[in-house]
Amino acid sequence: MQQNEKMFEEIYQAFLRTYRNQATRTDTANYLSSVYAMYKPSTYMRYLDSFLHMMDGTQFASVVPINLSVYLLQCIERDFGVSALQQALLAEKQHIQYYYDVCGSASKGLRTALQALASQHDLQIVFSTPY
Repeated sequence: MQQNEKMFEEIYQAFLRTYRNQATRTDTANYLSSVYAMYKPSTYMRYLDSFLHMMDGTQFASVVPINLSVYLLQCIERDFGVSALQQALLAEKQHIQYYYDVCGSASKGLRTALQALASQHDLQIVFSTPY
């Protein structure tokens, strides 16, 4: 397992513990910041909140790095199935529209990565340019 993948898996597992109510958001963010000091606890908390919205299929506002987003989505599919992935992708689609409405960014790199993931699983979700 590559270093980035190892780190992403540990982040995902910590997020999962919070999702399952086995840890608080604050404890998770502080733990990850102590292990991977590249981000402050507040950044990990924003990423965690985005993950929780993916799991619920609801819009979120925080931007998560593309490679981490894709990894989290792949883990959701692995652990919860394609229907959970579809729900998470719909949350991502809402996020892209929200981000476009707020700052005008069309998130091309993210849209491309998400479209590839949806297509890989034959999900009929189109991540076209927001309007």
